[in-house]
Amino acid sequence: MSAPFASLPVAHIAAALPLEVRLAVAVVAGFGATAIMTIAMDALPEGDVPPYVAAAALFGRSPGSVTKRQADAAHYAAGMLAGVIYELVVSGVDSVQTVAQRLVLFGTPTPLTLSDPVAIVLVITFLYVFFARLVFPRFGDRLFEDADVRRTVRRDWLVSATVYGVALLTVVPLLYAFLPVG
Repeated sequence: MSAPFASLPVAHIAAALPLEVRLAVAVVAGFGATAIMTIAMDALPEGDVPPYVAAAALFGRSPGSVTKRQADAAHYAAGMLAGVIYELVVSGVDSVQTVAQRLVLFGTPTPLTLSDPVAIVLVITFLYVFFARLVFPRFGDRLFEDADVRRTVRRDWLVSATVYGVALLTVVPLLYAFLPVG
């Protein structure tokens, strides 16, 4: 029965579940958030560059020689890993909070607690810095050398990472709401 859990903050639902279940939810949520982020990336001028550069780093090739399948594999694997990082940060923050305070937006209680936006900010920051400052300069080849392209790719990546974070904040509570536990 998921009805009793649907009204609880995500942290309270997650706290009642084994870590393996929480991490599985995080992987699925990371995949879903990545799919949503991909829609946003497709609308940006240089939005598809990060998956190709990430795949170039993983496969030891130049971004231009990476296949779409390899770029998608790197992109979705990174998104699922970021979902796991999110869950680990949430769990860590919740373990030091004495009471997980439920967030209220526009006067309406949400299924989120204070740890959720803290974790999202950390994940977005990690995603941006890791790609824009470490992966892109090393594996971006000629794309990184052109200052205008470099700026556009970094801006597009910040937008994409932010969309990912907002999507993750939406997908995680939905998954817990429909999780058959109880």
